[in-house]
Amino acid sequence: MIILEIAQDQFIELRRRRLVLVLLVAAALVTGGFSLSLAASKKAFTQDRSALVEATGKMTPEEEAEFEARMEQGVAIMETGLYAVVSIAGVVFALVMFCGLVPAEKARGTAHWVLAKPVTREQFLLGKWLGACAMLVIFSVTMSAILIAYHWRFEGSVSRTVPLSCVLLFFQAMLVGSVGLALSMVIPPALAGVLAYFAGGEMLLGITKRIAPPLYYLLPSYNPFSVHMQFLVGVEITPGRVGLLAAYALAYSVAMLWVAQLAFRRHDLA
Repeated sequence: MIILEIAQDQFIELRRRRLVLVLLVAAALVTGGFSLSLAASKKAFTQDRSALVEATGKMTPEEEAEFEARMEQGVAIMETGLYAVVSIAGVVFALVMFCGLVPAEKARGTAHWVLAKPVTREQFLLGKWLGACAMLVIFSVTMSAILIAYHWRFEGSVSRTVPLSCVLLFFQAMLVGSVGLALSMVIPPALAGVLAYFAGGEMLLGITKRIAPPLYYLLPSYNPFSVHMQFLVGVEITPGRVGLLAAYALAYSVAMLWVAQLAFRRHDLA
């Protein structure tokens, strides 16, 4: 099938692109380093508690409860930061790929050559999108492996929240990337990436809800995908919630792909 062939070629091309590989390695190193820092902080908290017990002889129930609360709060904040790092890295990784899918082909002149074959523009764009999604899967699996390894090594177990969070992070990155792809059809890729990043942010949604309600309902919503924010507010990450958000991300991404195809039909590739 021609679409799968284009997707395969796009995936191979992305694997060879230096910037994509640098971002993948950098995200893995930062996530791994943050995980080790978090583990060291937990160990330091435990040692502080032991030192306090030795210094005072015995902690009162009030002192112990206060210390435990501060320790749990500090660990929760750092774990929130860990998932925030992974989330931001995934979004940036997706925007770099998706926003450059068509502009890169036009710059090299390969788009005109491919479309000279019996390939429609819709097939071309869908194949490119699928290839980028496949690379995004590689990124998500890499981040998932690091997070699972951290929980298994330093906490002794892996709750179902961890893999569910990784699935959620993938669909968030796919959603943002698809918005960037649609915008890159009409504006420069760098600007498209910036606008796509903020398009579904809480600040912009808050403004549009007050001054332009119709636009508010058209813009994407990234906030429900923010795993780190859900940790802060205590929203449970369940399979049902992840499935619902995944369906929303897929539906909105398909809509953005359709918009991108409409814009792509007007492009002059000569």
